[in-house]
Amino acid sequence: MVSTAVLYGEVATEPPFSPDSLPPGTRIASKYVLDAPIGWGEHSVVYAATHQLLQRKAAVKVLARTDPDSIRRFAREARLAGSLRHANIVEVYEVGQLEDGRAFLAMELLEGETLEDRLARVGPFSIEEAMRVGMEVLFGLAIAHENHILHRDLRPQNIFLAKVRGEEVVKLVDFGVSRHFGRESDSMHTRPGTFLTGIQYVAPEQLYEDGTIDQRTDLYAVGVLLYRLLTGVNPFDGKGSALLLEVVEKMPKPPSQRRPELTADVDRVILSALAKDKEQRFADADAMREALRLTSLFSSFLNA
Repeated sequence: MVSTAVLYGEVATEPPFSPDSLPPGTRIASKYVLDAPIGWGEHSVVYAATHQLLQRKAAVKVLARTDPDSIRRFAREARLAGSLRHANIVEVYEVGQLEDGRAFLAMELLEGETLEDRLARVGPFSIEEAMRVGMEVLFGLAIAHENHILHRDLRPQNIFLAKVRGEEVVKLVDFGVSRHFGRESDSMHTRPGTFLTGIQYVAPEQLYEDGTIDQRTDLYAVGVLLYRLLTGVNPFDGKGSALLLEVVEKMPKPPSQRRPELTADVDRVILSALAKDKEQRFADADAMREALRLTSLFSSFLNA
C-alpha cells in the first residue's frame, strides 16, 4: 500500500484536521468503513477504507473545509475525474458529505509508488521504460482530452505506478485543477500569474495573459516528464524569474547532450512536445503516443 497520499493530493507537513476525529471503524455514507489515514494534503486527509457491502478497498479523501466554494471545487474534481473510465486513470467511485458538512471523495485504492518516488529511488529510466510510461500517460490523456478535459497538473507526483494483478500500470491521479476546454461555456484561458503546477511543467502559453490552452498544453508537460525520466534533470535549471524566462524564450539542450546514448529520434519527439508555439507540437495525445511507439521500436532495434 502507498506510504503517503501524494497521489490523492499534495502532501503537507501537518494535516489540516486531526485524523483522530475520524478514528478507524468510522462509517461514512453508511457504507465505507475507515481504516487508518494513509496521508494528507494541505486541504484534506486520505484514509484507507472498505466498502462494507462490496468488500472493496477504497481510498476516502475527506476535505477539511466546509465553505461552499471549497465544496463546489471538490465536487467539480469528482465530477470531472468520475466521468473518465480508463485503465490509466484512477477510478472515482462517488462523492458525498459527512454529517458535519465536510465533503468526501471515494476512489480506487492504489498500491505502488509515485513516479516522483521511483525517480528518487532509481534515477533516470531506461529508454524502453521511459517510453512505456510516456505511452501509458498519453493513453490516459487521450481519454481525458476526448472528453474535453485538461489535466493541467501533470508531473511525477501526480503519476502513479500501480501494481494491478501482478503488472505495473501507470495511473493519472489528482484532477484537482483539471478543467474543460473547447466548449463555449468554459474559459479557455489561464488567468495571468496563476501557476497550476510545478513551474517546470507549465507550458509557455500558460504564462501569458491571453494565452489560450488546449490539449497540447498537457502534451508540453509530457515532454518535460520524458526529459526528466531519461536524463534525471529538468529541461531548464533557472530559478524564479530566470526560470520563467527560460520557459518562454529558451529551448532546452537536446536530451542526447545530457545522455549520449539517446538517439536523434528521442530528441525529436521530446523537443517537438516542448515547442514554444503549441502549433508546432503534436496535434494530440494519440499522435505523440504513436511517435513514442515508433521511437521505442527503433531504439530497441539499435540495442538488439
